[in-house]
Amino acid sequence: MARGPVFLDHLTIWVSDLDRSCSLYRTALEPLGARTIDVPGPPGSWGPAVVLGPAGAEDLALVEGEPTNPLHLAFAAADAAAVDRFHAAALAARRRDNGSPGIHERYHPHYYAAYVLDPDGHNVEAVFHGPEPRMMREQAEQWVEGYLAAWRSNSPGRHRGALHI
Repeated sequence: MARGPVFLDHLTIWVSDLDRSCSLYRTALEPLGARTIDVPGPPGSWGPAVVLGPAGAEDLALVEGEPTNPLHLAFAAADAAAVDRFHAAALAARRRDNGSPGIHERYHPHYYAAYVLDPDGHNVEAVFHGPEPRMMREQAEQWVEGYLAAWRSNSPGRHRGALHI
């Protein structure tokens, strides 16, 4: 089954009680075709997490920890130029830069994204995944290792809550 156009690329929500939150989201999203995948958190960074969504589109992440504030929102862009336009428009609207447009290989070789902070401090991202399709299940294990390494190297507070699965 091909995935249709996407506007919201992924969403990460920090929750104080992962089991309780998972119970709700699993139950509520199962009729929509969502499945759940457990993701271990690296020591000292973030706690256990799960990602939910239909197969190949597990775009909602729940991470155990201090409840979300702020959020990380990532919107799908049609191409790299759209990412650039997103960033320029946000800066023109006096939003704070949180990461200039460019390739972010720590996620995958074609991950082109830009980040800004909204008025409440939420990290808002536009991302274009490049000419390759989004990663398949068999790529996830390799990607998770790369992501965890990148997470550990990020400065405190930068891209908080970003879990790109």
